[in-house]
Amino acid sequence: MPPGGETQMQMRNVAAWPCVTQGSVDPSALKTVLVVDDDHDICESLQLLLERRFRVAVAYNGVQALERLTRERVDAMVLDLMMPLMDGESLLRELKERRIEVPVIIASAATQLASRARTAGASAWLEKPFDARQLERALEVALNCNAG
Repeated sequence: MPPGGETQMQMRNVAAWPCVTQGSVDPSALKTVLVVDDDHDICESLQLLLERRFRVAVAYNGVQALERLTRERVDAMVLDLMMPLMDGESLLRELKERRIEVPVIIASAATQLASRARTAGASAWLEKPFDARQLERALEVALNCNAG
């Protein structure tokens, strides 16, 4: 962990995506965030964190994520890079080939994360372990939500 005890987060500008908060609209109108990680505990933790403001879907590898993304609308994706069957970078290449566009926040302990995330076209990247507020902020930016 860097000095100060916080991990670094980098974000790029992304297209405008309207934000919906749970208190303002019918829950069926919430934005959907797909969490993709082979660690079930991480998926469960992120689901508990995010379900206050978003509909949360979970996939445990890139193959499951690709199936979901071809069947249903997803407004943002939190993606690990190191997974079995289809890793995060392979998933992003496949999405690009299929012209499926979704803001992606890479959350990984992978080496050379910033370089790999930029190359993959991620909206933001977080080094594991990261603070929950960093993920919430990255999603707000990716979905063009009001921070606050």
